[in-house]
Amino acid sequence: MNIIKNMYYGELFPLWERYPDTKEYAEKTKEILDIQRELLGKFPDVKEYLERYFEAHYGAANEFGFQQFQMGVRIGTQLMLEMMRKVEK
Repeated sequence: MNIIKNMYYGELFPLWERYPDTKEYAEKTKEILDIQRELLGKFPDVKEYLERYFEAHYGAANEFGFQQFQMGVRIGTQLMLEMMRKVEK
């Protein structure tokens, strides 16, 4: 299972160089960060709480992304094995 984690986190080869962020991804990321800054600016008294929330949210999103990646690798492997299997006539 470590090879999947290494692939996901780009430790085997630099995934970010092979698949650069799209314009849409960059726009959504900027929008999220702008909203985050606005919330922290409007509610300075709950800054610590909001920072904990953002940290938990990003951690959950990262775990979800890894699970989706894992599922994709498994399905891709299963498809390749099915394609390479000899078909009896």
